[in-house]
Amino acid sequence: MNNVDQPSVFLGIDAAWTESGSTGIAVIARNGGRARLVAAEPSYDEFVHRAFGESVKKNRPDAAALVGAAHKLAGAEPDVIAIDMPMSKVEFSARRESDRQISKAFGGFKASTHSPSRERPGALGRHIAEGFSSLGFTLATKGSRHSSHALVEVYPHTALIRLMRCDERRKYKAQKSTKYWKDRTVAERIDLLLREWHLIVTALSIEIDDMSLNLPERFLSLSSMKAYEDRLDAVVSAWAGMKFFLGEAEPFGDSNSAIWVPI
Repeated sequence: MNNVDQPSVFLGIDAAWTESGSTGIAVIARNGGRARLVAAEPSYDEFVHRAFGESVKKNRPDAAALVGAAHKLAGAEPDVIAIDMPMSKVEFSARRESDRQISKAFGGFKASTHSPSRERPGALGRHIAEGFSSLGFTLATKGSRHSSHALVEVYPHTALIRLMRCDERRKYKAQKSTKYWKDRTVAERIDLLLREWHLIVTALSIEIDDMSLNLPERFLSLSSMKAYEDRLDAVVSAWAGMKFFLGEAEPFGDSNSAIWVPI
């Protein structure tokens, strides 16, 4: 347990399902009843570099380095690690009960989950989950206590639906902007995405202080927005992990896997 002088710390990871994909990392600290955003970076390497001034330069994340970096930045080891990536206590290569329950509950909000496979996240997913497990973080599934040193699976789309009380998933993914607004120019789509991001940041700011991602006023391309999008998803993941810690999230799944959604 943390002593009275230490914050509760929540590490959020918007994890890529492949080694070539991009990943966002964020850490939130809560002390005295208020939470604040400590850091948000667009890669494992940049997160560790921010804490220690050195690079890891690995395609696969180093769990010990990430936990150490969070401790260095926030002043205490993480109580909860919240990851947007399929995890389970048993091997899986297809949709899990947690995927089915989320899709049933949030499909009407256009927020069904992506289907995992043998390859995605596959060996990379096992490496990430096993790395944190080796450090004493236990995967929280249905029936788990809301305790420290928990590893929880989260899903930013459903977390944002609950946070912002919306009728469908938010339109904030740069790669999907053509699908959202097929008749708009690239410049118009960038403006619409920025507007959506500011709405999300404003909503998060109600519960998290220092919610600054240093968003540029303009982006020249949709591809250049991806790093900020990953950081935003990581913050949402960390916030969902905090809600789990506070007993304010519910599990969708079973004893093997669960996706935790803020109430």
